[in-house]
Amino acid sequence: MKTAFRNLILIALLGTLASCNQSASHDTKQETAKGPVLVYDNNKNIIERIDITYNPDSTIRGRSEYYYKYDNNNNRIEEIYISKSANGTTLEKTINNFKYINNLKVESIYVIYDANGVETLWLKNVFKYNKAGNEIEETQYNKAGFKTNTALKLWNSEGQLFEEKYIKYTPEGKPLDTSGIKYSERGAVIKTY
Repeated sequence: MKTAFRNLILIALLGTLASCNQSASHDTKQETAKGPVLVYDNNKNIIERIDITYNPDSTIRGRSEYYYKYDNNNNRIEEIYISKSANGTTLEKTINNFKYINNLKVESIYVIYDANGVETLWLKNVFKYNKAGNEIEETQYNKAGFKTNTALKLWNSEGQLFEEKYIKYTPEGKPLDTSGIKYSERGAVIKTY
């Protein structure tokens, strides 16, 4: 149960990261002493990001590689993440694919593979929106097609988010637990349940 909720948080975080569309002023690699190496396409979308982490003694601890693809509307449609050891051995690979309708993300499929290429996690997220284009539901499914988590977002008539509800499900897709957050008009958390 905690794993399913952790996965929902993980997917929500990945979805947020994937929706970021950073830009730069040119289409070449940039490298700084502390920053990542970034490669951009002609539309100034990041298509490659390399992060190197270091130990306190300045030796390389690991390497994270990200590769991105975009559709004609500059929506990110694929995200590949590869975690590598200091010697360059792949430790884990994640592939996240996104589908859009009218520039709104309607589906993502997230798959994790271990160092041997064996699938260790498969999740599908389905997104729904209101007429104003605000996300109102994100439901996560396992590979068997059962719901694992649902996040509901409630908006007022002025387009402000005022409540989020989270539903966790059993592995067979039956509701198990509900929690939520209520917000003030300014967006501050006023209640959790």
